[in-house]
Amino acid sequence: MLAWLPQIPLIFLHMETKEQFLSFSEKVVRRIKCTDLPKPLLKKIISDEVVEKQTIHLIPFCYSLTPAFGEIKPEDQITISAAVYMGAMGVYTLDPVLDLEISGNDIIDPVSEAFLLISTSQQLLNEVIPPHSRFWKKYQTRLLDHFKETTVNRRVSATDDDWNQSTYYDLLRLRYSLLYLPLDILFHLTGETAKANYYHLGEALFHFTIGFNIPNEIIGFASDSKVGLKNYAWVRLSEFLEKEHMDPGQFSLEELHKIVYLTGIATELYDEALAAFNQCLSIVRPLNLRLFEKIVHNQIKKTIKEKEGLISYLQNIS
Repeated sequence: MLAWLPQIPLIFLHMETKEQFLSFSEKVVRRIKCTDLPKPLLKKIISDEVVEKQTIHLIPFCYSLTPAFGEIKPEDQITISAAVYMGAMGVYTLDPVLDLEISGNDIIDPVSEAFLLISTSQQLLNEVIPPHSRFWKKYQTRLLDHFKETTVNRRVSATDDDWNQSTYYDLLRLRYSLLYLPLDILFHLTGETAKANYYHLGEALFHFTIGFNIPNEIIGFASDSKVGLKNYAWVRLSEFLEKEHMDPGQFSLEELHKIVYLTGIATELYDEALAAFNQCLSIVRPLNLRLFEKIVHNQIKKTIKEKEGLISYLQNIS
């Protein structure tokens, strides 16, 4: 047993069944219902369809990391889980605006809804973290980093020389900066004692974001490129085109997207995503975070299914 591992409460070791996930989810949803959000917005974020999708992913995310830090009051655990969920929903709501998928009057509702969700999330956190706590400085940094990504994520041209794996990783740290907030919250609420675990989980979450994001890069290659957003598939595609002495300007975005699939680049990217998830698991395994490991395994299954679907499709058209 590693010296920096905390004593893990038995309650976390046994919360592995779907029924336990559902029970915790219901408590979080009830807490969200007690907020002052407009009813239409409230209905949207806690609809049966949305909650069912997030019951074993986003809703228990903060809770799944708690054993690495120590005991948290049950009522505080519900509150911070509700806050994390609402903050994430705010970010998701704003994403189409920041990704230039919508513009003009279409942005009014998403922007206002995102503002309400993020501000209500802050109000919930204020219930357990005093307003003058130094945690809030970290919170503001995370928030600013997230919005900084929107300017960093613009391409000068399809062949930017500075767009590589390293700069992609830098971009991911900004894009998913708010994913690290649960660590900041738990670290603060437990007296900032589990410093080694805080560091290790930060590294684990970074690898998690790599695995989580790469499939989005594959699927969104053409749409990202069309609006001038950086896309990781370009890194591998540029290497291939240069090796084959091919000019990307000779192809449409749709044709380039097909090249990503037909040359095996997409399959290699899926393998890279799976390797990142496995690296995440190798880091957290000594912590015995069974809930979090379950979340990661669910993402692995989803990624494998997408990869197998792609392989099957390529075999059928060959």
